[in-house]
Amino acid sequence: MVKKMLPPVTPNFSSDPPQSLPKVPLWFVSITQRALDYASAFLPARWINVIEHALWFIFIGTVNTLLSYVIFLIFLLGFDVARGWALLAAYGLGMAISFFTFSKLVFTDSALSKSTLLRFFLGYIILYFANRGMLNGMVNHTPFSEAVSQFLLLPVVALLSYVVNRLMVFPQRDKSMP
Repeated sequence: MVKKMLPPVTPNFSSDPPQSLPKVPLWFVSITQRALDYASAFLPARWINVIEHALWFIFIGTVNTLLSYVIFLIFLLGFDVARGWALLAAYGLGMAISFFTFSKLVFTDSALSKSTLLRFFLGYIILYFANRGMLNGMVNHTPFSEAVSQFLLLPVVALLSYVVNRLMVFPQRDKSMP
């Protein structure tokens, strides 16, 4: 019996962008193109692709976050609910919105499964407790109100959300990604 030898695997060190990231809509690319052109002078193409994808996530995430923030304000100010419960309501309703927008528009996960939904739910639990801790810290140690504190935390929570979604919920199949 003769064993067939497979050709050796050589690492790909080219700066070609990986094919695993979903395509960003052309109208969005036209908006971000100038900034990405400047960055391309300093960064490899695969990093530009990742940055473009992250910007698209931030755009979609901003829409999701604004909706969640409005829900937070409605519960906090409109229904006079305690900040922890208002935040929980905003996360609960925002989670449903975010799952569908991120899975369909950003990460284009065509094979949505129970395991993806479970990872998303667990990721949101992590984000909720991180956000709640930061919100309590801001309210207790700064002169800012609950509404202003939550607004100021939005960029931090958005960054955490991208990391959680990219690494835990919708991991990229191409391991050559930075």
